[in-house]
Amino acid sequence: MITYTHNEKEYKLRNDANEVNLKELGQVSAIMNESEDGYLSRWIKVVDLLGSKGLSDVISQDGLTEFINNFEVANVKSDIVKEIEVNGITYSLLVNNGEVELSAKEMSLIEDRIKLGGNWASFVFALIFKQSGMSRVDNFSSAHIEKKAKIFETEITADIASPIIYQLNKKIVESIAKMTKLHAESKAV
Repeated sequence: MITYTHNEKEYKLRNDANEVNLKELGQVSAIMNESEDGYLSRWIKVVDLLGSKGLSDVISQDGLTEFINNFEVANVKSDIVKEIEVNGITYSLLVNNGEVELSAKEMSLIEDRIKLGGNWASFVFALIFKQSGMSRVDNFSSAHIEKKAKIFETEITADIASPIIYQLNKKIVESIAKMTKLHAESKAV
């Protein structure tokens, strides 16, 4: 948390990964991917999202630069969390040698959800974290995924989410590139 003082009024700005939930992380991602807005406009929107009311009206150029330089919400250097507990329920993620393991079906569902745009991170977490003691069919039901997504968006923080989202994005991009290349090579023969 960064604290700014302007005209003797104190403003707070959340910049640490454990201070930002999954819903807000998705909103930050959507803001930063808005190509029609300028660089500084996008950061001001992030300040509006994560800061005290009115902060974006009074934050100085140096204050904004400090925030950008110390923005730790998307820190991907942390270890992947294999198990989380939310509201007394344990959810597990399949991880092998530090890598999230996904089925082709899960990758397809994630790709489709990302293409829809908006805040897809909660859906992805609800899809990949399986409720202990539930069947695979139940864990994949749309109603169950949507229910978990709603819970996860406020209960999961960016310190847990960012490393997983980064790895998933990388995995999907690499898999699509590999499949496209293999498909092109098979057509060239």
